[in-house]
Amino acid sequence: MRVSTWGCACAVVAVVAVGAACAGCVGPTCSSSDTTCFLDHLSVQVDMDTDIVDIPAGSTSEAQYDTSGTPFSFVPTTGAGYDLTFAGASDQVAVLVNFTDPYGARNGGCFGVHPYLHPFPGPIGTYPMRAFRSVYDQQTSGQFTLLLGAGVNPGGGQQQYAIDLYPISSPTPGQEVVAQLQAGGTIKLGQPLSIVVTVGEAGGGGGNHDGTWSGTCTTTSQAFPQPNTIQVSFGFSGGVLTTGGLGLTGSISGDTMTLTSTDSCGISFNSTGNISGSSVEVSGQNSNDPSCAVQSLTCSLTQS
Repeated sequence: MRVSTWGCACAVVAVVAVGAACAGCVGPTCSSSDTTCFLDHLSVQVDMDTDIVDIPAGSTSEAQYDTSGTPFSFVPTTGAGYDLTFAGASDQVAVLVNFTDPYGARNGGCFGVHPYLHPFPGPIGTYPMRAFRSVYDQQTSGQFTLLLGAGVNPGGGQQQYAIDLYPISSPTPGQEVVAQLQAGGTIKLGQPLSIVVTVGEAGGGGGNHDGTWSGTCTTTSQAFPQPNTIQVSFGFSGGVLTTGGLGLTGSISGDTMTLTSTDSCGISFNSTGNISGSSVEVSGQNSNDPSCAVQSLTCSLTQS
C-alpha cells in the first residue's frame, strides 16, 4: 500500500513494540464489515494522553478541512508502518511518530475506519471519526508515541480493517485544533496515512474460506428487467478472487465475502454477504451511482 507525500512537512512512523493491554482482557466480537464496532472499541493513547474525542458523522463538514497551503503528512519509514497485527482484544502496538509542522505544534490527528480494500463511501465529515489533540509547543519538529489497542476479537478467522489517519493542525498560533474543529472552525488537513489492521491469527477462529465457491449469480437491470442467471465457479486464494471471476473482482475478509461489479456507466459497486458454514448469499446494487440505471447482482454460493 502506498501513501503519497504532498510536501516537505511530514511525520515518520515506525512500529516499536507489541504487547498486551491487559492479561485476559475480553472484548466484543466485530465482523470485518462492522467498522463502527471496531472504531468504538479501538483504544488510543498519545504520549500517555487518553483524551480521545469522538467526531460523529455529520458533525463537521468537508469545507472545514483545508488542504491548501503548506502540506504535511505522516509517512512510515518502512512497510511495517502500514500493517499492524493484533491477536485479539488484549494486544497493543506502539508506533513512534516523528513529525514536522510549519504551524509550530505537535500535530493532532483524526482517523476513521473502513473495510480493507473498500474506501469510505463519502467525503471526510460524512463518516464517524475519532481525534487526538494537538499540542502548541512552538516546535516545528519532534516525536510522539501512538499506542493502539484493538479492543475487539475477530468474528471468525482474521478480520481486516483500514485506518485512515489524517494529520491535522491549526494555522492560528496557540489554538488547539480539535477544539477549533468542534467549534465549526476551519483547520489544516494533511495527507492521510492508511494503515491495514489485522485482528486474529491465521487459521484461527472461523477457519479458512479459500478454495472453490460454486453456484449461481443473477444480474438484473432497470433497462433489462428480465433476470439473467448463470452458473459460476469462483476460486479464492489468500482471501482474493483469483479464478472464474467473469469480470468481477472479489475478496474474503473474516466471514465476509465481497464481489465488485462494474455497472453500464463504468462505475463499480459492491455485493456482500456473510459466510455461514460453507455457504453464502452475496447481494448488492449500484446505489452509489444515481446517474445510472439500477443494476444488481445476487450470488448463491457453496464452498466445495
